[in-house]
Amino acid sequence: SFLSTYVGTLKYQVCITEDKIIGAQLMPTNQIDPNYEHNHVLRACVNGSFGESIATDPLSGDTQSLTHKFKLETGWKDADCHVVTFIYDATTYEVIQAEKVSF
Repeated sequence: SFLSTYVGTLKYQVCITEDKIIGAQLMPTNQIDPNYEHNHVLRACVNGSFGESIATDPLSGDTQSLTHKFKLETGWKDADCHVVTFIYDATTYEVIQAEKVSF
């Protein structure tokens, strides 16, 4: 639901991220840590590289309902994955709203 009127075209992006991925990382000391814990790793963009249009000049009170289906790849740990979605201005790329939820 749009809480206020917005002038411009808005797009939305749906991403999958994963935490607690153990792998090599070059440290500031120039040493490699083979057991570094990587977090917030982008695993996939569910609805394309730049998302999809959601509205142009929406009015306060307008609503949108969107559904996407996505299957996690083998080896991804669903307990460590999150859905990150955000709405942004298609012209300025300013993020208007973002949300992160666990599986």
